[in-house]
Order: sequence, then C-alpha cells, then structure tokens
Amino acid sequence: MNKTRQVHCLLDCYASILEEKEVDFRPLYLGAWDAYFESNDEGIFYHTDEVADPKDWHNRFTLLYGAPISNWFNYNAAKDRNFAIFTDLILSKEAYETVIIMVDLFFLPYSYQYGSKHSPHFLIVKNRQGTEWLIKDPYFGWEETIADVDMYSAFGFMEFGMGRVMDIRAIRDADKQLVSHLFAKELNPSPGRLLVQVEGYVRQSVEKNGGYAPRTLFASIQDAGVIAKRYGSYDYALQYCRGNIGTELNPAVSDLVKGWENLMLTIARYGILQRKVDLQAFTERLDHLHKLERAVKEELSQAFTVWKSRLSRSETGSRNNEADYEKSGASAADRAAKLTAIPGAEMK
Repeated sequence: MNKTRQVHCLLDCYASILEEKEVDFRPLYLGAWDAYFESNDEGIFYHTDEVADPKDWHNRFTLLYGAPISNWFNYNAAKDRNFAIFTDLILSKEAYETVIIMVDLFFLPYSYQYGSKHSPHFLIVKNRQGTEWLIKDPYFGWEETIADVDMYSAFGFMEFGMGRVMDIRAIRDADKQLVSHLFAKELNPSPGRLLVQVEGYVRQSVEKNGGYAPRTLFASIQDAGVIAKRYGSYDYALQYCRGNIGTELNPAVSDLVKGWENLMLTIARYGILQRKVDLQAFTERLDHLHKLERAVKEELSQAFTVWKSRLSRSETGSRNNEADYEKSGASAADRAAKLTAIPGAEMK
C-alpha cells in the first residue's frame, strides 16, 4: 500500500522507510491523533524542545518493527560540530543505514514556509553528491537534491537539533498482539486535547480584546491546522482493522479533517474582518467537530473489536491445529510444513 497523505512529519519518514521494505506501516500511526503539542499563553505549537512526546515514537518504532534507532546528534556541541558529524556519517554510512534529521523549513527552497516562517521538521537524507544533498521528504512528497548551503542553513532548528540513524536490516512486520495492545491503549473516547485548547485560547483572546479577535490570533494558533492533519491517522487505523487498502479518506475522517480546515479559515477571517466575534457560533462549530471526532472514535472502536475477535479466533485455530498434530505424533518438521500450508499462517 502507499502512504498518500500528510499526517506527522517524523512518522511519515518512518512510514516511508517501511514502505520501501514492503512492510505495513499503518500500526505506526496508532495514537498519532493524540500526539503531543504545546499550548501556552503565547499560542499553540506542534513542537517543543522542552517536553518530550510521551509516546516516544523512536522507541515505539523499534518495539513494533524491530529496527534499532541510534542517536548521533551531540546536544552539547555547536552547529558546526554536529554538521561535521552529520557529513561524515552520510559519506561513510552503509547501504542498510537510513539517516533522519531535524531541519528548519524556513531554509528549504521547496517548502511553502521558505523565507517566511521558522518551523521544525523531519526528513530523510539519502546521500551527498558533490556539493548537493539528496533528501527525501515524505510529508511533502518531495525527493530531490538541495544545495550544500541550503542544507547547512536548514540543519537543526534554532539552537536545537536531532539526528537518528536506523539499521533497516532488522525491520520486520509488527506483531499483531502488540498492535492489539497499542490499539487498546490509544482508544480514548474523550474529546481530543486540540479541541479543548483551541476553544480555550480563542475564547480567552477574544474576551480580553473586548469581543474582537487580536490581529495576532491566527498566527498564534496557526499550527493547530498542522496538528489537525494528524487526524488522518484514524483512517490508517480503520484501514488496518478492516484489511482495506485505499487512497481515499474514510468519509467520517474526511469530514473531521475538512471541518478543522474550515475552522482555521474562520479564525483567520476573525482577524482580517475585525468584527465582533460571535463566540456562541464559534462554540457551535467546535461542538460539531466534537461530534465528528466522537463518531470517528466510535467507528474505530467497533472496527477494532471485530478485528480483535478475528485475531483471537485465528490464533485459537492455529493452537488447536498444533495440538492435534502433537497428539498424533507428527514430527516438528511435519507440523511446521502443515502450518505453513494453513492460509494466513506464517513461520517466523
């Protein structure tokens, strides 16, 4: 299957690596709909260097897919030193090693934020060819070379940075029992945190400004539009449970994503028109989004229940088959051969 949408730039890098290995990447996105973001008096931001995402995506990837991910970035060193480490790594790495780095979209010529907004981002660096770097950016669907000067400028974000290298030789399919455990952990019926934080921030900002939206309101919460793209991960989870492979968003998920896009446009208009904000109408829009998300979560919960039931029956059947052969005195080799012939069974 092909990854077809923007969800979460780091996870999109990992999904691209799995795709190249023809491994199902969809379990990777479990819980991405609730991935951490920062909310404070200054606004809403999709990334912070002060709080680590409690989901710990690097270790979760290794847990699900087996491939070790190592950090090579020296957090105590200056940018020049880390860039030198990065360059040496790219020039000397093995074919089975994949490098992911943090960059600043402000300095990437293909980014729509080029020269306009500083934003942290993750991408894959393939190799260096003379004075150019071959990069793959799955989030933007872009794979080309960029000049050495652009790579140096984009390397890291402000005074922060991140660099990982993965040994892709160890990649394997995700264990279904582990996937089941993660599903159960990530299914949360309560409203998404984004909904609560956006409502609180907008309401407080408008009330403090005499009923009008501050001109800086949209800029302060613009990242909420990026964060809302993570709701596309609901669709990958639904596809996984139902055994579907598709490029079109599930209708309920599509309504949720489009609803957030419309909400962000409405907030942008508040600042442009400089009219009094109808907070009651705004609350009604948020209530509608809440109902949409609740419907998606209910649909996913039902799909997971059916999938888990099928998984339990399948494993019970496999155990019974093994027990019957053991009673009949069949050899281990015979049992292995027979299990291999059972539809859906795999020897690992």
